[in-house]
Amino acid sequence: MKTLARVLLGGLMIGLLGPAVAVAEDKVTPVGDWQLEVATPDGVVLNLKVNIKQDGDNYKGTMVGDDGVESELTDIAFKDDELKFALSRDFGGQQLTSKFTGKLTAEKFEGSVDYDIGGQAGTLEVTGGRPKLDLTGTWLLVATSEGGVFEPKLHLKHDGETLEGKYEWNEDVTAEIKDGKIVDGEITFTVTHDFNGEEIVVKYKVKLDGEKLAGSADYDLAGQTGTAEIEGSRGKPVKVAGTWNITIAGENGETYETVAKLTQEGDALSGTYEGPAGEAKISDAKLEGNKLSFAVARERDGQKLVLNYKGTLDGDTMKGEVEFDFGGETRTTTFEAKRAE
Repeated sequence: MKTLARVLLGGLMIGLLGPAVAVAEDKVTPVGDWQLEVATPDGVVLNLKVNIKQDGDNYKGTMVGDDGVESELTDIAFKDDELKFALSRDFGGQQLTSKFTGKLTAEKFEGSVDYDIGGQAGTLEVTGGRPKLDLTGTWLLVATSEGGVFEPKLHLKHDGETLEGKYEWNEDVTAEIKDGKIVDGEITFTVTHDFNGEEIVVKYKVKLDGEKLAGSADYDLAGQTGTAEIEGSRGKPVKVAGTWNITIAGENGETYETVAKLTQEGDALSGTYEGPAGEAKISDAKLEGNKLSFAVARERDGQKLVLNYKGTLDGDTMKGEVEFDFGGETRTTTFEAKRAE
């Protein structure tokens, strides 16, 4: 049975999943992406990716395995919250037939699969649900239009239905995204920024597929309108974790030495800061591409001192500016930092 179970569904295991379809809690529909888990008698859990679409009054769908083979689903039926579908494919020179039956809620699937491969048949338990959508992070976009090919960046923060973030046209031009929404797996937002001295308004409409984005963007550049094709991929966060020795430029050529110890989970940062006045926690730490900012607040002579750092990372070095706010009086100077080995 161990060998049979592995042969049965071994070719159907998957890697990355597509976006979940937003579904109202009181509405049950099979449409969208599902991540299904099949439990085998030998303790192996097999993961399957299923996508179902509405096709008039009927449904169509696919299942993709870790071998990269996409199989068409047949006999898809949905009634009284029960979903049924089947697939048939060649596997190792034998015909594999699988018939799935499951009870759905808005987010879960519970059921079984009856299989027959080369005359050997059996039934396995199937559970699963909607894959979670997570857009938080940096996205590298490629926008192709009549005006050329451009490569902006998105720095997104995704929390439930809330989508916020910053749009980076280039190092000098950035903008906050507006009207960020996720509806039925479609991501929409608007950005307005300077384009060669003129204002451009761009309305994005894209979908997530694993670690890829694809779709279009309608733009209006001072009354000239058009559409760009959009492709994108999730960028790996810059590694900022570690101990940073910071040198702050003072007056008359003087310098001051401080230390920042940073920890990192994706784009999320935390850490401590050590200076002449002792140790303090870092707050408001943000990483957007290779741009790092953080703040340090402490008391000095009965007044509040706030240091706001903004720097650009380049491997194990960082340069930028630090603003001192002491009792409402501010000044700005430069700093350089090097990551300790």
